[in-house]
Amino acid sequence: MDRFQEQQSDSCRAGKVVELREDLAVVEVSASLCGGCAQEGACNLLAGQPERSTVLAINRARAGVGDSVSVELSASARTKTACLLYVVPSISLVVGAAVGQEMLAGIGSLDPVLAGLFGALIFLALGMIPAIVVSRRKKLLPIVSQVREESVGNR
Repeated sequence: MDRFQEQQSDSCRAGKVVELREDLAVVEVSASLCGGCAQEGACNLLAGQPERSTVLAINRARAGVGDSVSVELSASARTKTACLLYVVPSISLVVGAAVGQEMLAGIGSLDPVLAGLFGALIFLALGMIPAIVVSRRKKLLPIVSQVREESVGNR
């Protein structure tokens, strides 16, 4: 796969750098630029930020605060993150329901359905911890790929 095809498969968003942290940049992107998935902005609505969202990205372009930038996330990083944040907790939820129903129902007079619910919630929480920790690794962070032309004159 050549570089052009690889760029076409990447998710690229425009944003503005609002903060710098060592070799990372906090970039503010608007929800209207969202569209990387079928939910189009639902994540921003759930986070209570319907108009804007911030993204922590590797600052390869060495952008400064206030610069307009392009932020890219590769297709493989997007897939890995989605698996970690959706698939792992979903499997944990199902396993937890089964374990809870079998093990917790045997303890005392707890209803099997209620025991399954408790087990599912406990395993869901446990499944989210490694998913969140791993998804924050630098290999899975988006990249500030370039400073956009409109901000070059502002430096």
